[in-house]
Amino acid sequence: MTLLKSRKKREKILLEGRRLISDAISAGIHPESIFFSQEQNLCEIPLEEAVNVQLFKVFYKQLNLWSDLTTSPGVMGVFKMPDLSQLPLLSECVLPVTVICDNIREPGNMGSLLRCAAAAGCHKVILTKGCVDLWEPKVLRSACGAHFRVPILNNICWEVLENYFSEDAIIYLADNCSDQKIIPQAKSNKPQKLENKNNEEFVIVNGEGKQVKVDLSYKCQEVLEAYRNVSLLTQSYSDTLFSHCETVLIIGGETEGLSLEAFKLACKRGGRKLVIPTENGVESLNSSVAAAILLFEIKRQLALYQITEKQSI
Repeated sequence: MTLLKSRKKREKILLEGRRLISDAISAGIHPESIFFSQEQNLCEIPLEEAVNVQLFKVFYKQLNLWSDLTTSPGVMGVFKMPDLSQLPLLSECVLPVTVICDNIREPGNMGSLLRCAAAAGCHKVILTKGCVDLWEPKVLRSACGAHFRVPILNNICWEVLENYFSEDAIIYLADNCSDQKIIPQAKSNKPQKLENKNNEEFVIVNGEGKQVKVDLSYKCQEVLEAYRNVSLLTQSYSDTLFSHCETVLIIGGETEGLSLEAFKLACKRGGRKLVIPTENGVESLNSSVAAAILLFEIKRQLALYQITEKQSI
């Protein structure tokens, strides 16, 4: 149990509760063992889909000792670490939005954000290097099965990040730490490139035979510093007209906010900032709350477009 909770030595994951265990099994993740205190705790878990799983009946006080919860749900399962790229999703991805998690380190926030992305039907979620461990127990609990309902790319470096969305994708930075003037319904922003160094972009071929673009300038602190006080178009989220084109939404952590790498990407691709107006001296919102507001506003607008298109036919 100690090894299961260690990020460095974690080769398996620990799931608690019937719902989370059932979702994992339905998504094709193989359970190695399941610990329970009463047989009724196994109800609703599709054990018929699990092959060669070991069942251990133990005292409830032992489960409470192992559990991270105040009160254990009475059942926990040990699973092999899944390959995210091979997981069959339990839900459809209907919203053409890629969410990039930038330095989100609080487990509860990460789990809630993944849950919001799954609920909105996002195309995928990307976790950059520096984010909290995707399989940390609190992330798993807060996500409530979202790991198995939305495609997730974990631990992605900024220098290869642009390979995961199209050249035409529209970039938005969720940023409330801005003194810049808010422009209603701003036109598209022009790409900016502030560094004067030699081009450090090139293409390599990975082990699967695919071409991968690499931009090493994301690793140069001197280059990144040029973007610290960069000026980007800033809009209130409610004044922004979202489209059916692929959208990339970058959400920063609450402590440090958006990284310089995020600003560099937005400048390079003609992106803009989105602001959620707040009152009573509240400077910013929880990362997952901000993500929920923005994602469901995008979802609302796209649903209205579809209704309008149907009515015009």
